[in-house]
Amino acid sequence: MKKYHYIAPYILQKIGYVISLVLFRFFVHLEIRGKEHIPHTLQLLNDKPKDDASFTAFNIISTGQVNERRQNTRGTPVLIFAANHTSELDPAIFALVLPYLSAHFPLYFVANPKEKFKTFGWRSYFYGGKFFNMLGAYPIISGQKNYEVALQHYIELLQAGRTVCIFPEGGRTKDGSLLVGHGGVAYLSYTTRSTVVPIAINTFFDLSWKTFFLRKRKVVVTVGVPIRSKEIVSGINPTIEDFRRGGSLVMDRIGELLKI
Repeated sequence: MKKYHYIAPYILQKIGYVISLVLFRFFVHLEIRGKEHIPHTLQLLNDKPKDDASFTAFNIISTGQVNERRQNTRGTPVLIFAANHTSELDPAIFALVLPYLSAHFPLYFVANPKEKFKTFGWRSYFYGGKFFNMLGAYPIISGQKNYEVALQHYIELLQAGRTVCIFPEGGRTKDGSLLVGHGGVAYLSYTTRSTVVPIAINTFFDLSWKTFFLRKRKVVVTVGVPIRSKEIVSGINPTIEDFRRGGSLVMDRIGELLKI
């Protein structure tokens, strides 16, 4: 497997955690709901809420087959965090839904390649490339029209037991509404048998510096019930359309959380 940064993202994310928590709590009155839905142990994945018949986990197969309760060497479930994308501030939210000492750190992010950030002005000098790698973000390999090639970094990371964060829409909203979910999140979940945790960010969209510093916005983040892999994509030999439907399902769950 390709060698991915571990120490640098861990340290930088811990520092960013404290800074982001203080700033967001003070300036945008950040409220995070549903943290209890994030499984930190396999036992939490086994506990089926009485009001949610779909939230079940498969029994561990004695033969060692891969199953829905995949765990890493730290004993924590292998997760994909999926959120709607409203602002450049959104990535900081993934860390804040976790306890500071969570074993899910460091997080790894699905990012655009560096050339996609050429229109970002002075920020283009920092976005993408080695700086993003140090933060735990690795680029998709675009233009291949092949999930396995485009998402190879994250497949390796999930197979190694790491936690991956993704925006299924593939880009930021232009008008505040949800975009159509792409199939990448479903492909990752299906290929690695990882559970997807939906997260709704409501909202950093169109947040100006003036509004931020005058504390005129309240941002609410809601974590939903985890979605098991077979609920996203079922059957054998799924097609591209199956993965797209799976991506839409994840976005539908996020949309439901935004209404809460």
